[in-house]
Amino acid sequence: MEAPLSMEPNPLTSLMDRGADPTLVSDNGWSALHHCAAREECDDVARLLQDPSVRATINIQNNSGSTALHLACNHWKETNTHAVVRLLLQ
Repeated sequence: MEAPLSMEPNPLTSLMDRGADPTLVSDNGWSALHHCAAREECDDVARLLQDPSVRATINIQNNSGSTALHLACNHWKETNTHAVVRLLLQ
């Protein structure tokens, strides 16, 4: 029997609690902030932005030239997009 999704630990929280570097980027230039913004993960974006090293790299571009803000704006009519954009612009 699988645990309900609400009871599963958040992977981002688990990684950050274990000291993972949230500013690492993949081969295509995507950071955790890019991924969370693109998926409209408002709580994860807020958690990442509490880290000064993430704040310092908030405008980093992926290999396509997109920032986390660009990726969030691609989904402008979605539910959490406005909240994610507000976080990124603070």
